[in-house]
Amino acid sequence: MSKARTERQGIALGPRQFIALMAALMTMTAIATDINLPAIAATAANLEAPLSRGQLTITLFFLGYAVGQLFWGSLADRFGRKPVLMAGIAIYVASSLACALSPDMNTLLFARFVQGAGGGAGAIISRVMIRDLFEGERMARMM
Repeated sequence: MSKARTERQGIALGPRQFIALMAALMTMTAIATDINLPAIAATAANLEAPLSRGQLTITLFFLGYAVGQLFWGSLADRFGRKPVLMAGIAIYVASSLACALSPDMNTLLFARFVQGAGGGAGAIISRVMIRDLFEGERMARMM
């Protein structure tokens, strides 16, 4: 990542910080899934729902993630990377809080869908930013 290119793009991060940020953005989905998996049975029991409804938390998360990916890239092209990324992260954080505070399974399922949609922003926009800044083999290494 050349200094001129990063200054032109408005990035105030060094190469290591940039890589760490991109890695964190790309792992938002893995974190939301891996934290939820071992807790599905306990969550269903606590919300007095059948286990099959608890398992929908994974399905609806990935459905939201897939739907979100249809929009985040286009929105980032139109409105800029940073505001769209910040909106996606805000949606992800707010819906994570909603998941934690869900009083029933229906609320949790809706919050997981929204969480997936918000989490998709980090995955898509981090890849778009890498594509913006790097080319060829260097881009592949950054991914």
